[in-house]
Amino acid sequence: MNLIGLLDEADSGEILIGGEAAAGLASDERAYMRMRHIGFVFQDHYLNTKLNAAENIILAMKINKDIPRKEYGERIGKLLGMFGMGGMEKRYPGELSGGEQQRVCIARALANDPEIILADEPTGNLDSDNERNVLSHLKALSGKGKTVIAVTHNEVMKEYADEIFYLEKISG
Repeated sequence: MNLIGLLDEADSGEILIGGEAAAGLASDERAYMRMRHIGFVFQDHYLNTKLNAAENIILAMKINKDIPRKEYGERIGKLLGMFGMGGMEKRYPGELSGGEQQRVCIARALANDPEIILADEPTGNLDSDNERNVLSHLKALSGKGKTVIAVTHNEVMKEYADEIFYLEKISG
């Protein structure tokens, strides 16, 4: 995930994002490529505790200068509504359950309409109804040509996956 997300550099091979090679890019160029093409759903939500739910999502859009300010409110409402959190825009992370924080994190990851969504245990803190809702939305995004890569121990995700890869530690 760190390689695909351009957080680490590959020792060999080639990573292409949007048809552009990532090898040899300067740090700021890698950051720009991440901002333009990749949405991250972290297992640890990394929400700014001093910002409310809407502001945490806006933060991603402010960094991306291609999104007009007038679109912020509409995007936030749509994203939070998708995940059953309409009306929670003004709540701070400390006022949200772990599952609600997770859904804000997912909304933030989708705010810039990324081509690639990298999700580390995206449903780990969700009840079964919210889990299915999130997975349905991620599946719908993949049906629209987005690439969704999820790392999980959750067996339910198999129902939504187009391809499944199992990783195991080989001692030796």
